[in-house]
Formats: sequence, C-alpha cells, structure tokens
Amino acid sequence: MDAQKLAELPRHDSLSAVYHGEPNLRTLRERSRRYLTITQDLTRVTNRLKALYPSWGVARSGAPVYAPGIGRNG
Repeated sequence: MDAQKLAELPRHDSLSAVYHGEPNLRTLRERSRRYLTITQDLTRVTNRLKALYPSWGVARSGAPVYAPGIGRNG
C-alpha cells in the first residue's frame, strides 16, 4: 500500500483495532507459576523434615520447628 492510501484509512474509519496483548502479562504469569512451584516445594520439604525429626530423635517442644532463632549461633 502506498502512503496516500495509508493516510486515508483512518479518515474513513477503515481500520479495525487489533489486540496485541499485554506485554508484561507473560512475565507475570511466569513469575506467578514460579512462585507457586517454589511455595509448593518449600511446603513439601518442610513437611518432610518435620516428619524426619522424630525418627532422628530430635525432641520438639511447643515451639514450631522453624521458629526464629532455632538452630542459629548467637
């Protein structure tokens, strides 16, 4: 198409809108999927460790296994 025809299209409402999608939507979906996967993995590992502690003879008091300060030096 030549420049004259391209210039006339908007004047005659001959152009139709085209949806190109949100450019950051793919990034958001990918990051959401990664977050979900990491959260599920962390939960699985945490539950596995909590199940192993009694077999290792680690006594647990009323505090959660991963309470702040547990297992830290200082």
